[in-house]
Formats: sequence, structure tokens, C-alpha cells
Amino acid sequence: MRIPEAQIAQIVDRLEIVDVVSEYTALRPRGARYWGLCPFHTEKTPSFTVSPDKSAFYCFGCGKGGGLIQFVMDVEQLPFPEAVRLLAERAGVELQAEQRPAGAVTRREYVELNGRIADTFHHLLRTSAEAAAARAYLEQRGIDRQAVVAFKLGWAPAAHGWLLRFLRGKQFSDRFLAQTGLFGRRGGPELNALFRGRLMFPIMNPRGEALAFGGRTLAAEGVPKYVNSAETPFFRKHEQMFGLNHALPLLRRAARPGAPEAAAAPAGAGAAGEPRVVVVEGYTDVIALAGLDVPAVATLGTAFGPAHARLLKRYRLAAVVMFDADDAGHRAVLRALRELARQEVPATVAPLPAGRDPADLAAAGAASELQRMLQSPITASRYLIDAACAGKDLGTAEGKEQAFRDLYPYLSGVDSEITREAVLQEAAPHLRLDYDTLRAEFRRLGAGRGSAPRRAAAA
Repeated sequence: MRIPEAQIAQIVDRLEIVDVVSEYTALRPRGARYWGLCPFHTEKTPSFTVSPDKSAFYCFGCGKGGGLIQFVMDVEQLPFPEAVRLLAERAGVELQAEQRPAGAVTRREYVELNGRIADTFHHLLRTSAEAAAARAYLEQRGIDRQAVVAFKLGWAPAAHGWLLRFLRGKQFSDRFLAQTGLFGRRGGPELNALFRGRLMFPIMNPRGEALAFGGRTLAAEGVPKYVNSAETPFFRKHEQMFGLNHALPLLRRAARPGAPEAAAAPAGAGAAGEPRVVVVEGYTDVIALAGLDVPAVATLGTAFGPAHARLLKRYRLAAVVMFDADDAGHRAVLRALRELARQEVPATVAPLPAGRDPADLAAAGAASELQRMLQSPITASRYLIDAACAGKDLGTAEGKEQAFRDLYPYLSGVDSEITREAVLQEAAPHLRLDYDTLRAEFRRLGAGRGSAPRRAAAA
């Protein structure tokens, strides 16, 4: 059976190579790598390394190396298909035999095409007269030329059919282009480019491969502000985060001995020493923080979900959540904290001033204000407790019940009994209840395994 490339990529993206390798040899973090005794030859001094950002291993003693699948093939002495099946079962991916139609896009072709288009868009942003408004917008947002180059920002011309004609001129067939996520048909046979007259943000995986694009319109109204490439077998927007390919090198540099501390870098690390990455809402927020040497990532216009939390866990990162201060931003923080808790990713919250986002603050020269917020984040539990208590009359039984029901969804998503008990103990005095009463109420509502109460779910 030939296994589809898209499924292989999905398996590798879902699994953390450190977790897999740790089942065969003990690993300890040192800098950006994990080190341990090699499982392939006898040694007394660790020379076997695992690089989670590259999903790769290498032994300086025996020379064995490769990716996640190669490791399983070597350590279990399995052929490629059997190693993939073993990992697919672990990742929860149901393998299907490949039935590739004639002219189907391969992953290599897909990545190469997106890379070439990113280069073209980038050239147009820097040189086209039509892109003058986009360059002015970036300047107003505090995004300089260096950031434009680093993130390979681009411009998609407004002319209808331009991209299609351009790619046809490069000998790409319509059948091929229809599978790239860059075009739609909108009820007719002709392909229509999704991106016209938009500032373009290439969406890259941690290895720096262009998988898709996000496009922002500069028009005042009448069209969606942001549009992403359509999903393909090689791109699922709920499994990717913008800026991770830039955040990881920043984190590696900061981890080097003697490295200077970034001006506005998130303070400290997670409970187990995990480096911290700031989770923000917008592409320009990521770019603005990167300009201050602050590692940051953003979802692709979707709510923060389980796959995003797994992605941060894969790279052993702690999260500092920095979302807008409005009601929608508050709900997004609550959801993110629940998902991070389910994956046991350490999390704190850095609340923003009302009506301001990180890009606004950076553009206004308020790096010191950003530094203060990032150096003094509040714990996830304190944020959730404060949010649950806000607006409630805690002098009444009804107010206390409402506050606890707002806190319940987070508690029910925490698998760690230690973490759950610590939050309950912290919450008790704020809700003006004793710990035993609060713990009994939690157990009554489902012992962390049932469905959340209706009022809590509505939150």
C-alpha cells in the first residue's frame, strides 16, 4: 500500500519526536536540543541528540540520524510502511491507500509553488507602484523594511485573472492550480484567484516552507478583511501558527549561554523550564513583537484550539496569552487557557490596555509598556478566578454559584489532579467559600469528567 504524502506529513506534525524517542532512551534538555545515551550503540557519555524544532535526531558517536519515521525504522527494525503504521496508530491517524489521480499535486510541487509565489508577491510589494498603499500601511503599523524582508511580506495585484495568467505562463495547468488552495470556481468553470489587491503574509511551517497565504485587504469595507488559502491535503489552518518559524530561532538564541536578554522578552519560563512564546491574535502583532526580539505566534484567523496547544507542547514551550481586552478577546483567552491546560502547556496571561494591540503599542514606541506587561504576566488560575468573580455578588449563594460555574470548564479540562486542587485552593477565598465545600461542588458537577453546566458552556 502506498501511503499518501499528506497523511505522512499529518503524522509527523501531530507527534512530538522527543516523546517518541524518550520511550527508548532518557533525554535531558540542553540548549535547543535534548541529549541522551544512544539507543543504537553502547556509550557512557551522551552523544545522541534530538532537535524538536526539526523533528530530527542525530548521534555524534555512531553517525545515525534522520527524522521521526527513520528513528522508528531503525530502533524497531521495521520497513518504512510498518513504521508509518505504528506511528499512525499513536497519532490517531487512520491510514488510507493512496489513489492518486493523474495530475495530482505532490507535496514537493505544492511547497515549491508556494515558495515561488511568495517570492513574486514579495518582489511586487517592494517594487510595484500599485503596492504603494500597502507599503504606507506597513510603515504606519511600525513594520520596517527589515521585517518585510524577514517575513517575506508581499502584494497580490488587484487585476482580475493576473495570478492565473502568470502561473499559466509558467506552464502550470488549470487542473494542477485548482488543487493548490489559491483559487476557487465560484459556481463557474473558470478559476478565480482568492487573493487580489491584498497585502500578503506567507504562512510557513517551522522548517520555513511556505504552506499557504493570508491576505489582508486595504479596502475600507465590502470584502472580508482577511482571507486565507483554502485548505488542502498539505495545509490545515487549525494545525498551523503564523510566526513559529521566526519564534523558534529567537528562542534558540536566547537559550545560548551568555546571550543578552531581549528588551521585551517574556519573563522567566514555565514550571519545567520551558521557554515562553507570546500568543497573539494578529499577523502584524507577531511581526511587531519579533521586531523587539520577542518570540510570538498567532492562529490563522481561527479560535485557539487543541492542535495549537499540541503544537506548542511539541516544542516544549510555555505560553503567554496576549489577546485584545474586549469581550471577544476575553472569551478567546478563556478558550486558549482551557486548551493549554488540557495539553499541560504552562500558561500565563498578559492583559492589554483596552483598544490597543501589540502592534499599536510597538508602533507608538511603547516598547517599555510591552516589556512591563510581558515581564509581569498573571497566572492562568488568577486570571480565570478574577474573570469568574467579576460582576458577581459574592455575598450571595447565587453569586458564588455563578462564579464557580464560570470557573468549572477550566477545572474540568485539567487532567492533573495536583493542578486542579491548587486552583480550587486558590479560588476558595476569592469565592468566600471553604476549600472542602468548593471541592465537593466540583465533584458534584461531574468530577472533571462530565459535560460542563449550561451556564458555563454559554460562557
